Amino acid sequence: MTQHNFENDNKYHERSVQARKSTLLAWWLIFSFLPYR
Repeated sequence: MTQHNFENDNKYHERSVQARKSTLLAWWLIFSFLPYR
């Protein structure tokens, strides 16, 4: 039971980290291309 919960938390943590990285990448692309418009 505890191991199962730990695996679920680990998967959720990895998903949140990937979402945060993709969000930061999107903001970086927006701000890097903004001055050239």
